[in-house]
Amino acid sequence: MGQYALLLILISGLLNPIQTGVNSMLRERLRTPILSSTVSFIIGLTCLSILTLATCGRLFPEMEVPCRIPWWAWCGGVMGAIGLTGNILLFPKLGGVLTVLFPMLGQIAMSVMIDSFGWFGTSAIPLDAGRIAGLCLVIGGLLLYMVEKRGQNGNMGRSVLYWSLGGIMSGFTFAIQPVMN
Repeated sequence: MGQYALLLILISGLLNPIQTGVNSMLRERLRTPILSSTVSFIIGLTCLSILTLATCGRLFPEMEVPCRIPWWAWCGGVMGAIGLTGNILLFPKLGGVLTVLFPMLGQIAMSVMIDSFGWFGTSAIPLDAGRIAGLCLVIGGLLLYMVEKRGQNGNMGRSVLYWSLGGIMSGFTFAIQPVMN
């Protein structure tokens, strides 16, 4: 199962930017980010329902199982809806690359905090030089890209700063969602 899990993770990472572009096109055609997120989730729900039935033989857990799960663990779908809708809003404002990079920065930063503080019932992993260096490299790469883009486009404007912060916050939800799920 480990090989298949690695392959699924790799495919997931490759498809993430494609999903953002596809959902942004859907938003353009439907003229609303909420409806395009809803359509995306309905299609995802349909696919996952078929996969769940095929692999588990049922769609829902036994009746006693939900009582043993912390309340916050049921909020993963909410985090996914916020993150997906955030990316749909970001794409026309920031373009494809920054719509991937800013949420990625937020996802990494929130993941470091979740690990460091042991949030959501996870084991705490102390912050070390390697984690700090990795976060600094991501920030450095993002800044290099933005400096280059600014050189091509002139002043990027204050609205880009606001949308960039929104992208980082969108990434927070993508880091929280898997922990909840």
